[in-house]
Amino acid sequence: MHKRHICTTLLTVALASLPSLARADALAELHATQYHAAPWLIVASVGMGVEPHDGILDSSHSPIAFTLAGQALWHGWVGPAIGLYTSEGSPVVAMSGQPSFADRVSLVAALAVRPLAFLAWGRGDDFAGRLAAGVGVELGISEELTRDSLELSHALGLHALLSMELPIWGGASVGGLTLRAAGRLVYTDAQCFSPDAMASSAECFGLDATKHKVIVEPGTALQFLFGFVYYL
Repeated sequence: MHKRHICTTLLTVALASLPSLARADALAELHATQYHAAPWLIVASVGMGVEPHDGILDSSHSPIAFTLAGQALWHGWVGPAIGLYTSEGSPVVAMSGQPSFADRVSLVAALAVRPLAFLAWGRGDDFAGRLAAGVGVELGISEELTRDSLELSHALGLHALLSMELPIWGGASVGGLTLRAAGRLVYTDAQCFSPDAMASSAECFGLDATKHKVIVEPGTALQFLFGFVYYL
């Protein structure tokens, strides 16, 4: 009897939730009719920022980072994302006691989610709905290309991104233009280059930077990016 009571209760709760689920689905379908490629919201973004590192030779600035990316979000909520992320290296200074940094190019394929997009479905195109729809996360893989003037290395990495947007004209809810602030985490194998250590990366990391030219790219890096996003 006890098990039957539990099953009956769960069934009652499930049946009671059906109207709300149906209403949410109806709101999502209605909202998506405002997209140019319904039910997909197409997203294009461009931005620049910094990739800070400890021990950078010139402490007055961090490497400049750039991004060009796109998403296709089903009902403005979830979908695939691709992106190109780059950061410049730092000048090579021989026997400075500190390593220089290599150039980094990241080719990203990820899953993008707007976790608060459902709030915009019921609110329509008000400012709160636009703000909620602009909160985004990405998780995926990246092909990390690291280079100096003589060498190029390839490695797979983990890509994670958190972003928030401020609507300018329209917004992430139904289309338009926004300002974006984003933080990106990349995790991959650390790389090291040196003309004095051609055999292995391990040998390169062991070199004394006061006696050799050493160029590195850390395996874990953060990028802080600011730019514009266009929705259609």
